[in-house]
Amino acid sequence: MNIHYGSKIFLTEQIKELDRRTLLAQNISEAALIARAARAFFDAIYKMYPPPREVVIFCGPGNNGKDGHALAPLLQEAGYKVELFDLMIDESKPLPTVSDSTLLIDALFGAGLNRPPQGAAAAWVAWMNKASGIRIALDIPSGWHGEENVVIDHATIVQAHHCLTLDFPKLSFFFPESAPYVGAWQVVPLGLAPEAIDAVETPYRMVSTNIISSLLMPLPKFLHKGTAGRVRLLAGSAGMMGAAALAAKAAYRSGAGWVEPVVPASEVQLMQMMVPEAIVRNADDSVATNYNSAVFGAGPGLGVSEAAAERLRAFLEVQTRPCVLDADALNILATRPEWWTHVPQNSIITPHAGEFKRLAGGWENDYERLQLQRRFAAQHQTIVVLKGAFSSIAFPDGTVYFNVSGNPGMATAGSGDVLTGILSGLLAQGFPPQESALLGVYLHGLAGDLAAETLGERSLMASDIVKKICSAMQHFR
Repeated sequence: MNIHYGSKIFLTEQIKELDRRTLLAQNISEAALIARAARAFFDAIYKMYPPPREVVIFCGPGNNGKDGHALAPLLQEAGYKVELFDLMIDESKPLPTVSDSTLLIDALFGAGLNRPPQGAAAAWVAWMNKASGIRIALDIPSGWHGEENVVIDHATIVQAHHCLTLDFPKLSFFFPESAPYVGAWQVVPLGLAPEAIDAVETPYRMVSTNIISSLLMPLPKFLHKGTAGRVRLLAGSAGMMGAAALAAKAAYRSGAGWVEPVVPASEVQLMQMMVPEAIVRNADDSVATNYNSAVFGAGPGLGVSEAAAERLRAFLEVQTRPCVLDADALNILATRPEWWTHVPQNSIITPHAGEFKRLAGGWENDYERLQLQRRFAAQHQTIVVLKGAFSSIAFPDGTVYFNVSGNPGMATAGSGDVLTGILSGLLAQGFPPQESALLGVYLHGLAGDLAAETLGERSLMASDIVKKICSAMQHFR
C-alpha cells in the first residue's frame, strides 16, 4: 500500500467537489482529467502485471466507465490484448474464456453507484467473481460504497484482488468488512489541485510519517530519570504477570525514566525478577497514593475481581492528569459506567472491538461503529484508540486518524499491553495526549513491522514488539 498526498481522507461527495475545484484551478476539461486518471491506472497496472497479457475491461455509463475506455488504448499500445465490454451496447455480448493470468478490469460504476448492480451489470459482477483471472477495480470495487455499506450482498459486489484508488483511499477501505472486496489497495496520483485539497475539510485523516517525524524531538542534554517521565502501572494478577511486565518494559523503551508497576502483594517478587529496572509497588500499600508527577496506566493483566475493581476506583479518584486505560480496566468500567466521572479529560483508552462493544453498545456495520466511536470520545472527552488493522484514533472534537503501520502478526496476546506501556511512557515524558496517541499507535505498529521483517508475521510475539521499539524510534532521528 502506498499513501499519496499526506493525511486527509475525503468522503465520496467531497471527492466530486475536489474534482470540480481542480478543473477550475488548473483550467482543464473533464476529458483531460479522465485521461490523467487513465494514465495513472495504466502506470500502476503495467508495473504490477507487464505485457504480454490478456485484459478484459468492463465499462459502465459514468466517469468510471470513461476511465475504462481511456485506459483500453493505453494498454493496447503497450502490448496487451484488450477486449472491452460497454454496459450501454454490449449487454448480450458473449463473455470470453479467460485464464489465471487474464486481467479483469472493473470500470463499471466506481463510487457513482448508490444501489446494488442490476441486470447485465449484476451478471458481469457475478461472472468476474467466479472467473479465473486477476480482478482489478478502478477507484473502488463496483457495488461497494465509500462510507456506509448497509446491505452487503457478496454476489453483487466485485471482489477485487487489487483496487487502484485515485489520490485518496476511501473511508470504507479502513473497515474490516471491506477486506473481501477491496483486496490490496493502492493510491495512484490523479494530480488534484493542492489548493483544492487544502480548502476541503474532513474529520478523517491518516497517521503519516510526516506527522510522526514532526512530533519526535531530540532529548534534552541534561535529562535525568526524574525528569524523563514517571509511570505508575496498575497491572497484573496471578497468572497474568506477563502482561504487566510487557507494559512496564514498553514504557521504559518508549523513553520513560521511572516505571512503577503496582501489583498484588503475592506478585511483587515475580514482577521484580521479570523487570529488574522497575520500582515495584505493593498494590495493597500504595493503591491510594497520589503522585501528581506520575502518569497512571491501568489494565494489563489486572483481572476483573472486586479487589481489582476497588484498586482501580481508588486510583481513578485521585487522578488529575490524563491516563491510559486498557483491557481489564475497561472491562471494569463497562460494568460501572458511573466511574467515568473519575476519568480525567483527554485520557487515552485502547479497547479492541469486543471491549468497545461492552463499553458503548453494538453496531450494524463498520461505518456505524466509527460514528459510535466518535460520539463516545465526545461524550466522555477521551481519546478512543480502537485497536485492529488500521487502528482508529478518535479525538473528543470528532477528528479520527487511521494508523497505517502494523501487520496481522501483531494480533497476538500481549500486543495491546505493549501499546499501553508505550502510550503511558509518552504521556509521562510530557507529550500532549493527542500527540501521544498518534505517536504511540504508529510506533507500536512500526515496531511490529520491523519485528516481522526478521521473524515473519506468523511467528511474531509481543515481546518481539518490545525489542523493536528502539528501532522504531531510530527511524525518526
